[in-house]
Order: sequence, then C-alpha cells, then structure tokens
Amino acid sequence: MTDFPTAIISGVTRQLVSAVTSQQSPFTLSSQVQDWGGEVWKISLDVVIKSGAAARSFEAFANSTLNKRRLFVLRDALICNSARTETIAVSGAAQSGNRLVTDGWGTSGMSAGDFFSIGSGSDARLYQVTEDCIPVSGMNTLTFVPRLRSSPADGAAVEIAYPIASMMATDDVPSSIQVGVMRFTVNCMEAL
Repeated sequence: MTDFPTAIISGVTRQLVSAVTSQQSPFTLSSQVQDWGGEVWKISLDVVIKSGAAARSFEAFANSTLNKRRLFVLRDALICNSARTETIAVSGAAQSGNRLVTDGWGTSGMSAGDFFSIGSGSDARLYQVTEDCIPVSGMNTLTFVPRLRSSPADGAAVEIAYPIASMMATDDVPSSIQVGVMRFTVNCMEAL
C-alpha cells in the first residue's frame, strides 16, 4: 500500500460523515432522529507543486493510485504530534463503541480535537478525541468519534504521534496546470 506524499499537501478539508437522518412530523412538528450507525471520514486534499519533475511524479502517482484504483495511507501532517513518544496500547479485549481503555501513558493525556489511529495498512482507522482525557497511573480512557470499526486486540498499538488512515480516492484527480505550478485536488474517503 502506497503512502500519500504528505510534504506536498497545502490544505486539508476533513469531514466526519454520519448516517443520521432527521424528519419533522407534519402533525406535531417534533423532530425524530434516526442514527443508523454509519460513520466515515471524507477528506479533500489540496496539492500545489512547482512545475517540473516533482509535479509530473505526483501526477503519475495520482493517475496510477488515486483515481479510485488503489487504497493509500494518509498521514495528515496537520494532525501529527511528533513530540509524543509514548508507546500506547489497547488495554483489554472486546472493547466497542466510542470509548477505549488504553495504557502506556506518561503524565500528558489528549485534548478534545486530537487524533489517534489504530491499525496499519488497509486496516488503519482514524479517530478524533471528543473530550479531554488525563491518564491515571499510566491508564487513560479515550472518548472519540467515529465508533470503533471492530474490537481491537488487547495490546494493539494506538498511534498518537503520527495517526494514519487507509483511504481511497472518490473522484478522478484532475491536474490544473498554470505557469510555474500544478494544482491537484484529491477527494477521498476512509476505506472501510
């Protein structure tokens, strides 16, 4: 599986899409909300490269990998926290939902809005912390979105420094060629 070249990302639009519907009763005007449980990350990446060999190389990458052909690994540089060096792991099997008990923490926890990932390659899943969490005696319970896709194994690695996600392009990637630069917009979604 190919890694997306993160050094060339100039902008990111990230959206968690949820399968939730809401309808208003025509009689009482009250709202009824149905949560179908589906959640997926949709991301749009803006890439601007000076014209030349690097731009042509990315264009070839886009045409061979991104145009809905293959999965790729996205490591969004805007959510990386290279200062984090702890080795965090899942603590306990059969966990599900939006909470995860972990261990291996130092004194620093995570703040609402921080990201982490579980898995690697095509199984890499991205999560966003929704509540500040502070470790106690090396243990920390993370509250996050989206829900766990599957129950991670006891001891599975939790990546907090360089979170990744397995992604697939949802559209063809056009090349906008201007004097001196090439621009690309990569629309993708989490590969489930």
